[in-house]
This record gives sequence, structure tokens and C-alpha cells, in this order.
Amino acid sequence: MKTYLIIVLFVAVWLLAGSTPAFAHHGTGISYDLSKLVSVKGVVVKFALSNPHSQLYFDVTDDKGNVEHWSAEMNAPTNLERAGYSRRQMLNRWPGTPEGSRSEVARRHRGWKMGRRYFCCEHCRFR
Repeated sequence: MKTYLIIVLFVAVWLLAGSTPAFAHHGTGISYDLSKLVSVKGVVVKFALSNPHSQLYFDVTDDKGNVEHWSAEMNAPTNLERAGYSRRQMLNRWPGTPEGSRSEVARRHRGWKMGRRYFCCEHCRFR
């Protein structure tokens, strides 16, 4: 009985220790201001369809004519492909208006997490 209890305890500790990385995944509420939705007009310059989060890089021209480089964290590639996004489509440098939550950590890098309405333009109408 004592050996059985030790084995059960060992397996329980092993399972809990193995699940620690799942708890370590970052929370978006800490990094992004989810209470405010921001949209800007820009031109896509690079799209990285990669795990665990795809990245969208786009240039935004401010009121003074200066070009600012922005980046956005998006969903996993499988989710984006199901919604109709493709690598070729995103690399055509087409204009659009991304909508999402600004980064609290990387404001100077103009980073943000895109919301459910990823990128709205004449080429795609996903809502």
C-alpha cells in the first residue's frame, strides 16, 4: 500500500510539473489595453504567418507625412487561414485599416494585438 501511495504521489507531482508551461503562457490583459479599440490606416509591408502568433507589419503615415512602422500580433496561422487570410494576399502591399488594442509595454514600437476584425479593406470583408 505504501509503494502504491508513493507511485500515485510521484505521478501527481510529475503531471503538475509538466503542466507548468501551460500556466506560463502570457496574458493579453497585462500587455494590451483591451478596454480601448484603436484603428489606423496603413499599408502592409510584411506578414509573418508563424506559430504561435502571426505578425503583421505595416506603415502608417501621420498628419505631418512621416512614416511610422507598426506591428501587430495576430492569431495562429490555422485560425487566420480559416478566416480567408493567406501569405500571398497579405504581401501585396494593399492598404487597409487594422483594428485592435494598443500595447501597454511597447508603445514606442507601436505594437498591438489585433481584435476579431483583423484587417478591413477592399480585398477582404471579415467581421
